[in-house]
Order: sequence, then structure tokens, then C-alpha cells
Amino acid sequence: MRVSGVSITSMALALVQIGLALSLITFLIGEFVAPASEQAAQKLRLKATSSNVIAQAFRSGLWVKDGTNFVNVAGSCRRP
Repeated sequence: MRVSGVSITSMALALVQIGLALSLITFLIGEFVAPASEQAAQKLRLKATSSNVIAQAFRSGLWVKDGTNFVNVAGSCRRP
């Protein structure tokens, strides 16, 4: 590319732009898409495994009631 007249600065700038775009896409998916899809998967799994289990998601995690027992499943990717 140097022989065709492209400077090192313009090549580096193109790589930085591509890297920033991919980083932004990765960040958005990790912060917004993945937690929502994980929560939907948990609800679907609970619905498929037992129809008499009641579950509710709060900031502290997923609370599941089975009969007289309550279980808190704290998400590992949640912020305090």
C-alpha cells in the first residue's frame, strides 16, 4: 500500500476507525442485548421446566418461588 502512495498515518487511521467501530458494537451487545436475552432465556427455561413455579426478576437477581421456598439467583453480569 505504501508503493501506491498511501501514507502510514492514513493506514493507521483506517485501522483505528475499524477497531473503534468493532469495540462499540461489542460494547452495545454486551451491555444491552446479552443481559436482556439471558433474562428471557431464564424465564423461558423456568416456564418449560415447571408450570407451578413463580419467578420475578429484580435488581438483586432472579427470585423463584417453589411451594414455600424462595431462591435468589444473582446474575453475574449485573451492576450494583
